[in-house]
Amino acid sequence: MKKIIIRSVILPCLLGLFGLLLPQYADAQYADTWRFKVSPKLLIPFNLKSDVSVQGITETFELGLSDFVSLDQAFSGGFRLEGRRNDWGLFADLSFTYAEDTRLAQNYPLPPTLALIINSRFNPPSPVPAGTPVTAGILASGSALSLEFGVLYRLWEAEATNGNRYFAEPLAAVRFSSLKSELDFELDLAGIPVVRTNLNVSDSPLKSVIGLNLGLETTGRWSAALLTTVGASLISQEDHFSFRISPQAAYAFNPNLALTLGYDFRYLNYERSPNIGLTQKQHALSIGLSAGF
Repeated sequence: MKKIIIRSVILPCLLGLFGLLLPQYADAQYADTWRFKVSPKLLIPFNLKSDVSVQGITETFELGLSDFVSLDQAFSGGFRLEGRRNDWGLFADLSFTYAEDTRLAQNYPLPPTLALIINSRFNPPSPVPAGTPVTAGILASGSALSLEFGVLYRLWEAEATNGNRYFAEPLAAVRFSSLKSELDFELDLAGIPVVRTNLNVSDSPLKSVIGLNLGLETTGRWSAALLTTVGASLISQEDHFSFRISPQAAYAFNPNLALTLGYDFRYLNYERSPNIGLTQKQHALSIGLSAGF
């Protein structure tokens, strides 16, 4: 509970105090005018590690860059809609990450959950005890879909002598998530035909999110930004924490269209014992477009 209070209350207050101590810069060009921006992007992970837990069984797998050639094995991307008026802004941010892996395990100790399913569903000649070594083909997958609705505020903006602008924007949001963990087993038991069983669980937690966006807008075609966000459980006490840091640069083809390129690190840890658990850590190249209107 203390961690939730620190993430959800104390940090935004510190950001607000920091902003009040800094000089303000007003841009009259867009005063009282709504500006909108749409930013789709594709993430190309260099590395993605997942711990998938279902009913007390945990499988860990790690994917590299070569595994992302096939989009049915792994996919990561996002879409952001942002509207601004004066120093205030509203945004909706959609992101999705999916990854799966398969492996063949010899002498795999039969977990108690699978032993119970086999004994109750397949009626073997004699009960199969937990811990029995079996040959197992295992498919593990985990997905995380999230939708954020939030508000941001430009606390500080300054202009250098060369015309470049620097800014700081804290943000706060509510994140609706849909998390799914799935384990599919193909078991070869002596005296019993091949047994296939599937375990999958899902959950839809609600999180509060705070963040800070630091940026540089140049007089030319280039700009840069560093976005950092932290998320924690909002209305429940399950283990749920996420962290993201995304430095990126943008090249403007014209005032309304830009190409974005950056690095994206994401960490997600969610557990509601003993039924579901999902941990994902991702390092990725981010490629996208930003269109304003």
